[in-house]
Amino acid sequence: MDKESNDSILGNQNIQLNNFDFDLSKKRAAKEPLQYSKEDFLFSLAIPVLGFLFIKWIAAPWTDGNQMGLGVAAFTLCFIAAVLAWFGPGKVRKQPVSAIYLALILLAGGYFMIYENLMLQRMALGFLIGLAAYYVLVLGENRIEKQLGSYLPLDLLGALVQLPFGDFGKLFAILLDGVKKRKNGRSFIMLLSGMLLALPACIYVGLLLQSADAAFEQFWHYIMENFLQDAAITAFQIFISFPVSMYLYSLIYGCRKNTGKAWLGEEKAAALAAKSRFLPFYLVIGGITPLLILYLMFFFSQTAYFLSAFSGFLPQGMVYSEYARRGFFELCTVSTINLAFIALLLFLTKESGGRLISRIYGSLFSLFSVALIAISLSKMLLYIDIYGLTPKRLYTSWFMLFLLLVFLFVIIRLWRPSFNMIKWWAAAAMAMFLVLCYANTDRLIARYNVEGYRSGKLAQLDVYLLDELGSEATPYLIKMLTDESGVDIYREQVRQILKTRIYYNEAQEGDWRSLTLSSYRSRQLLMEYQDQILAGSSEK
Repeated sequence: MDKESNDSILGNQNIQLNNFDFDLSKKRAAKEPLQYSKEDFLFSLAIPVLGFLFIKWIAAPWTDGNQMGLGVAAFTLCFIAAVLAWFGPGKVRKQPVSAIYLALILLAGGYFMIYENLMLQRMALGFLIGLAAYYVLVLGENRIEKQLGSYLPLDLLGALVQLPFGDFGKLFAILLDGVKKRKNGRSFIMLLSGMLLALPACIYVGLLLQSADAAFEQFWHYIMENFLQDAAITAFQIFISFPVSMYLYSLIYGCRKNTGKAWLGEEKAAALAAKSRFLPFYLVIGGITPLLILYLMFFFSQTAYFLSAFSGFLPQGMVYSEYARRGFFELCTVSTINLAFIALLLFLTKESGGRLISRIYGSLFSLFSVALIAISLSKMLLYIDIYGLTPKRLYTSWFMLFLLLVFLFVIIRLWRPSFNMIKWWAAAAMAMFLVLCYANTDRLIARYNVEGYRSGKLAQLDVYLLDELGSEATPYLIKMLTDESGVDIYREQVRQILKTRIYYNEAQEGDWRSLTLSSYRSRQLLMEYQDQILAGSSEK
C-alpha cells in the first residue's frame, strides 16, 4: 500500500474521530443543567427533617406497639406549614377550594389528639395520607379536572404514585448541587464523607482500647450505655427516613414545578377511559341477565323470612342468634357483588351510557341491593338489641349505610347522566368516616353494653370486650367496680383489668407521642380510684 493511501486512510480516521468527538460534545451540550429555585434548595434542607419526624413521631410509636396520638397531630401541622411555606400565600389565595381540604386534613389529624381507637387510627392514618397528597395536588393545580369529579381515582394515582416517584431522586440531586455551589461546599461534603467513613474504624479502635485499659473500659461502657445506644437508634431512624423524605419532597416539588399543568392531560385521561370500555354491550347484558333473574327469584322466595326482620318476630323454629347471623354476611357479599356488576356496566362496557336497557338493569341491581342492605341492617339491629354492641357490628353497620348511599347515587346517575356520582361518593365517604371517628365509638359501645346489662336488657356482659375498647371504657369499668347493684360476678374481673391499666400507664408515662385526651382522662380516673382498685387484691 503506497504512502498516499495510508495518508488517506489516516485522514479519514481523523475525520471520523473528530466527528465522533463532535457528536459527544453535542450530547453533552444537549444535557440540560439542573434547574431549581432558592426555595427548592432551602426545602431540600428542611424536608429531610420532616421525614425524620414522620419516623420519630408516627412510625416509631406504632412499631413499638403503642397507640398513635399527639405525634400524628404534631406532624400534620408541620407538614401543612411546610407545604404552605413552599407554595406561598399567593397560591393558597388562588385556590380557595384548597381551604376545604385543609379543614379536612386538620379534622383528620386532630382526631389523633382526642381518641385512641387502634383500628380507626390505622384507617384514619391512611385517610390522612391520601387526603394530604390530594391537597398538594389541588394547590399545584395538577388535577386532571378543575374539580372533584370522575377522574378522582386517576388523580389519587398521580398524587400517591406518579408524582412522588417521578422525581424521586430530586431531593439529593438539588441538595448536593446546591451545597457544591456554596462557598466551601465541596470541602464540607468531603469532610462529612470522611467522618462517616472513619466511623467504623473509630468503633473498632475504641473496642481495642477498652480491652487494653480498665479505666478506659469503664468510660467506654458509660458512653455505650448513655449515648451510643440512643445514637445508634437515632442513626437508624435517620437512615430509614430518607425514602420518606424523598417521597415528600418529590411530591411537593413535582406539583410546584408543574403548577397549572395536570399530571395527566384531560385528553389522555378521556382516551384511557374510552379504552377501558372494552367489553361488548350485549355480552355483558347476556352475562348479568341470569344473575338478575336469580336474585329476583331468591328475593321473592324468601320475602316472608327476611322481612320478619322489620317486624321483630322470629320465623318458627329459630332463635335470635341463628336468625340474625344466618345470611347476614352473605347478603352483604351479594350487595358488594351487585356493585361490581354495576361498575362493570357503567365503566367497562361499550356504548352503555345512554341505553335504556343499561339504565333498567343498573336500577334493578341497585334497588335489589338497597332492599338487601335494609334487611341486613334490620337483622343486625335485632342482633345488637339482644346480644349487645361490638366494634365489628358497629363498623359493619356503618359500611352498609355507606353502601346504601352508594346505590342511591348510582340510581340518580343512571337517570341523570350529568350527576357527578364520583364527587358525591367521595364526599359521602369523607363525611361518614369523620363522623365515625368523632362519634367516640368505644365509649358508645361501652355505655350501651354496661347500661344494657344493668337495666336487664342484656342477659350477660362481655367484660373482656370492654378491656379491648381502650381508655374510653375506663369510666364504665370503674362504675362496675364501685357499683354495688348486681355486678358482683364481674367485679374481680374488672379489678384485674383496671390493675393492668394502671401498670400499663406507668410504663407508658412520659411518651407524649402516644398521648391523647382520652388516655389522659383515663389516667386521671385510675389515679383517683387507685387505692380502691388495688385494695381488693391486698385484702385477699
